[in-house]
Amino acid sequence: MMWRNLVNYLPLQGVDVVYDQNFLMKEYPEAKSQLTAWGVPDEYAFKLAKNCSMSQTSRYSLTS
Repeated sequence: MMWRNLVNYLPLQGVDVVYDQNFLMKEYPEAKSQLTAWGVPDEYAFKLAKNCSMSQTSRYSLTS
């Protein structure tokens, strides 16, 4: 996630884990076929957030 150097900036703000489109395409292989210049569809980030919220009690934030 090199867009605006967020991969280095977000941990300085207390972010523990960053899930980018590369992670989403590994987790959901069908997302790769839907990749555009804007990235993968948001539905995959929402699906990941739902799965994380069911297995953990931590907080998360989705940004675009």
